[in-house]
Amino acid sequence: MAAKTTETISRRVRQAFEFQQKETVWIGIGRTTAWSNENEAPDPPITTLALDEIVGLVKPEPLKMVVPNTNGEIEMFAQKFTALTPPYDIDTLIAAGARWVYVAGWLMYDQFPVVAYRQEGVYSGVVHTGLPGATVLLPAQVTSYGQLEAVTNREKIQRRADQKEFVEFIIEF
Repeated sequence: MAAKTTETISRRVRQAFEFQQKETVWIGIGRTTAWSNENEAPDPPITTLALDEIVGLVKPEPLKMVVPNTNGEIEMFAQKFTALTPPYDIDTLIAAGARWVYVAGWLMYDQFPVVAYRQEGVYSGVVHTGLPGATVLLPAQVTSYGQLEAVTNREKIQRRADQKEFVEFIIEF
């Protein structure tokens, strides 16, 4: 008889919880160059290790553990999620099956470079030379981007100095 190994919900929830606790998570914006077909952004391959032409990073709001819920307050791609209330306890998270993390942040007016961009991503393990408490990092202030955890390719977003954009992700573990 063949053996079969299955990953457990405990492992996935623990990974999500450990990610949610990281202080080195940043949202990145990149890709100023047009896609070959500007009307249809290509799907990012799973092998993507970095954003193209990184414009800058923004510190996200506190990361939230979330679970799917048809009445949830967070909606991503036609699926709704509910944020769980901190402080988080690993046993409670496992019981809830909480293997998703909500990552969101604002690109505020002219505090973030005013450019057109086509990629958004979430990095963890970022090392920087910015001031303590920095909320925006330019590439010259980053000594290591760490790992790209999630990436979205999209149609061009044209930033303006008098507007702000909200960037959000649900990362599943």
